[in-house]
Amino acid sequence: MINRIWIIDTLNKLPMVEWDRFVDATSLDGDYSSTSVYGWIARSDGGRDFVLLEFLSWSDKIGFTTSSAKYTREINKILGYAETEHFDCQRVSALGGVNRAIPDGYRSFVETDKERDARRKARADEARKHVSMTPGQAETLKVIQQSWKDSM
Repeated sequence: MINRIWIIDTLNKLPMVEWDRFVDATSLDGDYSSTSVYGWIARSDGGRDFVLLEFLSWSDKIGFTTSSAKYTREINKILGYAETEHFDCQRVSALGGVNRAIPDGYRSFVETDKERDARRKARADEARKHVSMTPGQAETLKVIQQSWKDSM
């Protein structure tokens, strides 16, 4: 297993990244393991660039790739590498013949927690317009909602 302190310390050195998910993997013979960590960098146009860090049990080096031209050099520097130029991401559809490749011009939608919460609130507000409750039912609903929030 990869040293979690090493991973956490490294992730915290990259304040421009909002970390999302990770995957632990072990070779079939159990001799090697890796942890891949995925995150997002917000862009000024509302989109997001991805970051992938790869921690390997057999190396003290950290592999990484990013779609962020803006932060490539800075990430290289933070990870202790030469500040090399950015290599642009290419669309899988450009390879040709790949089933289920996202077509050119398609922009995937990744929402932030704030955007998700706003979307959910708007949907709940709209639903409330079509529901009538007695004051007692409304109070019961508030208690249930608070209990749900407290359990998270």
